[in-house]
Amino acid sequence: MTFLLARERVGRYVVQAVVGRGATGVVYRARAADGREVALKLADPELPAALADEVAARYRREVEIGAQLAHPAIAAAVEGGLHDRRPYVVLRLAPGEPLSRVLAGGKALPEVAARAIAATIADALAHAHARKIVHRDVKPSNVIVSPASRASGRAWLCDLGLARAPGVAKVTRVGAPLGALGFAPPEQLKGVDAGAPSDLFGLGIVLYVMLTGVRPFACGSVEEYEAALAGPDPRPPSAVAGTDPALDAIVTHCLSRDPRERARSAADVAIALRAGAAAQGGQ
Repeated sequence: MTFLLARERVGRYVVQAVVGRGATGVVYRARAADGREVALKLADPELPAALADEVAARYRREVEIGAQLAHPAIAAAVEGGLHDRRPYVVLRLAPGEPLSRVLAGGKALPEVAARAIAATIADALAHAHARKIVHRDVKPSNVIVSPASRASGRAWLCDLGLARAPGVAKVTRVGAPLGALGFAPPEQLKGVDAGAPSDLFGLGIVLYVMLTGVRPFACGSVEEYEAALAGPDPRPPSAVAGTDPALDAIVTHCLSRDPRERARSAADVAIALRAGAAAQGGQ
């Protein structure tokens, strides 16, 4: 993977440092001429042609969808372009680290932090869903959390490259099912668009992992994941990690295999999470 050097210019932005890397590109912290700091995601120049085309389409999609979003917990795209024939996208800078890194090695979060972060992401999803935008890839690596204030729920939802929105062209993932293995809802694996309920399934799994340190549906392949989804219900978080039993109902409601039986909305999930936290605090 090729990296830019500090002080290189991409469009009207000056690169400062690498903040993350993935399978298709690198994310940099960059600075605009007015001093504003942003995240700049630049595609790897060595991607195979088909994947390079898909990544370019995803970046364009992020910009189109980002223009429709204005929520403090969404790291939305603000513009995009080409640098040496490589696509890039500029996003709001989310100061923190991926939740996947925080949870690495089977770590769980304190219950108060898990509740607060999940409620923040539910708020972000509710904002998107109100605009008929479905994220379709809710997972820990797409959630950025602030290490200094996790208990307050300071977090950001990012990477809307697979999202769906009215009037925005569809994008599929080359050579893999849509959505992350272990987090995608069953209907998404089958190519069925269930809309907002699909995001609630991902949110439910993220909350489960934050509470317990393990995934509710263990898998190492698509086939194993499909088998796990077709099997028994996962053990509730309270049975795995001794968390508040009231959280079990929220998680179970999100993880229903039938999207019609999931929570009514992301806003309802946020309300339930905060109501439970308030009830605990008053005891």
